[in-house]
Amino acid sequence: MIYAENMCDTIRYLSNSPQRVDILNMLTEERMDVRDITKQLESPRSTVQRNVSILEEKDWLRSIGSEYTATTTGMFLCEEFVSMIRTVDTIDRIAPFLEAVDDPDEIDVEQLNDMDITTPQPGHPHLPTDKLFETLTECGQVQGLLPTVSSLSVRLFQNMEGDAPSKSEYILSPRGVNTLYRHLATEENENPVLEFPTNLKFWYYKSELPYGLFLTEDTVVFVAYDDLGKMQATLQSSYKQTYSWGRGIYEKYEKTSQRLEKSQVVKKVNETTNVDE
Repeated sequence: MIYAENMCDTIRYLSNSPQRVDILNMLTEERMDVRDITKQLESPRSTVQRNVSILEEKDWLRSIGSEYTATTTGMFLCEEFVSMIRTVDTIDRIAPFLEAVDDPDEIDVEQLNDMDITTPQPGHPHLPTDKLFETLTECGQVQGLLPTVSSLSVRLFQNMEGDAPSKSEYILSPRGVNTLYRHLATEENENPVLEFPTNLKFWYYKSELPYGLFLTEDTVVFVAYDDLGKMQATLQSSYKQTYSWGRGIYEKYEKTSQRLEKSQVVKKVNETTNVDE
């Protein structure tokens, strides 16, 4: 309890005065005197001097002659505080995505702080779908996790139809296989005929997927769907570290997935239907 109170006091202390964080951040990089700090912050000298003195009393700064520098404790404290603020801001910004994801425990929020979020807007309810379709049709190869096969996925499949084999491939959940079947199957003499995109590779993952994921050559997109399979939000980034993290997620599911052929689709649909019943 005492530790928690001290931690809250520290957070409250820094939150109540952003200038204290600015000073700590500046002095982790270089030594400066009060005059230089005042000049950079464009703040009254008396305010800066008061904050510097308080930070020094807490052993977060130390003086070297007329200059100040952050102590090791002050440096780590500043880094963690800034990281916490960034994480809180990220959570607030991508809340529509987090609320729609089936299993938010799989989400590493720290990896998402640079991602652009797209949600339905008044007058443009299909904005996430349209923007994602534009992104994916500009590239020649797509790898994806599909917890459900939406109309967007069908449009992508149709765009990739042709004689030449495509390098694109998708991992489908049981629900994904069922929705794929509903989109592509037609009845002929009371038997289902599946218009299967044979130039694409499909894989089957035996459990449900928490979100959708699309990878192009240099972009990663996460997709959150509602219970009806409608896109609620997308997160997109071309940042290398985020892209590598997304690719690692795809490869994790790929390792435990099985190749899905056209002849297996109806069988998988029947298996999941029987389980549901």
